[in-house]
Amino acid sequence: MPQTTYKKIKIAGIVIPTDWDETGNTTAVSLSTENENILLQPDSISKDELLGLIQKIVEIRGMLFATGIKKRIYVSGFTLKKSWD
Repeated sequence: MPQTTYKKIKIAGIVIPTDWDETGNTTAVSLSTENENILLQPDSISKDELLGLIQKIVEIRGMLFATGIKKRIYVSGFTLKKSWD
């Protein structure tokens, strides 16, 4: 069984929807980066705040948990970005 690793992280990307309920409402979001998509989980911010970031460029701060190829960030904060710089 793969071991879970974790570390503090700060990473930029675009927030995208990744799961929906039976009526089409977004229930989960990921951060799309140059290399991968990482599932975002609320931590110090609410789920509604995360959902409000869909299609926005952001810098996410939080704790990254990785098990095998699955990655998840528990988001403690974010900064809206105007561009990729």
